[in-house]
Amino acid sequence: MTGLEISMKRYPSRRGFLFASLVAMAAFSPLSSVSAAPRLLTPSPQVLLGALASGLKYDLTGAQGAQEQVFDGYMRLRLPADLLFQPGAESVSRSGIDVLTAIAPRIARENGFRMEIVGHVGGTTHSSKAYIASRRRAEAVKAVLLSRGVPPSKSIITTGLGDLYPIYPNDTRADAMKNARIELIFRPL
Repeated sequence: MTGLEISMKRYPSRRGFLFASLVAMAAFSPLSSVSAAPRLLTPSPQVLLGALASGLKYDLTGAQGAQEQVFDGYMRLRLPADLLFQPGAESVSRSGIDVLTAIAPRIARENGFRMEIVGHVGGTTHSSKAYIASRRRAEAVKAVLLSRGVPPSKSIITTGLGDLYPIYPNDTRADAMKNARIELIFRPL
């Protein structure tokens, strides 16, 4: 009896037959004598960033104004300051702690990324106070994430950019305040 006939007796279904045929062909292929470790398919960094963005979007369902965007080589999660802080405050509010608590487990689980927390404030002063305040806000977000289970071994960098990079025109005070935000930027290692 040939190997094909044995396969048909063991696996009468079409799918079973195809599987057994592939196994049999692999056993007799010239490459089967080479003992190489099986290669696992690893997704590209861009795919991993997209999966991270989707997961964070799910975790932040209901958080007003949170935006996640995937770019070539990094992913940015933009959180408006009014979601995390009371107006003018540098410490994270109770509702902000709830938002960060929702995303902390996912950040803690994700390996292969370094994270940068960038603080921005609203206004047009370009003063050193704006840079200091934005840096303190970024440090406060980092402290909350670390207290919620993100391991300190994660590569987390904090930066304060003050009011240097507005995303809305600074024509009115209301528009200037929309520029106050925290951005979590994830880059593959």
